[in-house]
Amino acid sequence: MKTNSFDIVITSKEHLLLNKALFKLKTLPVMLLYSIIVIILSVICFLFNHIFVGVFLLLVMILYNLFVVIMHRKNVKNAFEKSEVLKSNIYYHYTFNEDIIDVTLNSKVTKYVEQIEYKNVYRVIEDKNNFYIFVNKYKAFVFVKDNATIEQVKELKIFLKSKIKNYRYI
Repeated sequence: MKTNSFDIVITSKEHLLLNKALFKLKTLPVMLLYSIIVIILSVICFLFNHIFVGVFLLLVMILYNLFVVIMHRKNVKNAFEKSEVLKSNIYYHYTFNEDIIDVTLNSKVTKYVEQIEYKNVYRVIEDKNNFYIFVNKYKAFVFVKDNATIEQVKELKIFLKSKIKNYRYI
């Protein structure tokens, strides 16, 4: 791929999509595993005529999963209310070179420049709207696909897959 540069505007909507992708990736699998274990335990309780215990376990599972979802949404909402950066649009300029990604971030609160070697990229997650380029477990840059042509997105996807081992579509 030849060097490609993109100017991307990240709105609060894209930040919310990033949080949703992280929730799917990190929290949802744990919730599913927990739910499967509780359902198996409940079935065992029902088989041994411990109906009350089985029902209790199922209710606890449902309440726990609801609690996790509600707390996640509340924490995201609080973060957005407190952060001036997240309230405003953030302007990124990405340049994908052969060996590094140049990222420049501009918002009304801060300006930031970073060069990332592909070997140091922790993970790339793609969904139907965005690429999320993770520098570590907690820090990601959002690339909104709507800011590029369909052909550029296809080319970038092939390029990123060739450069980054930990690439995932969700």
